[in-house]
Amino acid sequence: MTDAPLFRITLGSPEWHYMGVRVQSPESRLHLNELDFKHLVTHALSDLHGEFGAAVPVDILQWNPMTGCGILRVPEW
Repeated sequence: MTDAPLFRITLGSPEWHYMGVRVQSPESRLHLNELDFKHLVTHALSDLHGEFGAAVPVDILQWNPMTGCGILRVPEW
């Protein structure tokens, strides 16, 4: 079996990007609700990109507080 090259076909410019993320903590169990998770994401964007980063609209499409995993949707800019 040969390895086929990986490629992506995009028609036009995508309006959104989707990201799978996981929150990790040195604490044994960190249970964040969706609001706390959104605050962490906004704070991280603010630290990284300042006021502009904090203003980026981020949609939480899925959040699992038990695993700390979620799916975010952010606009293409």
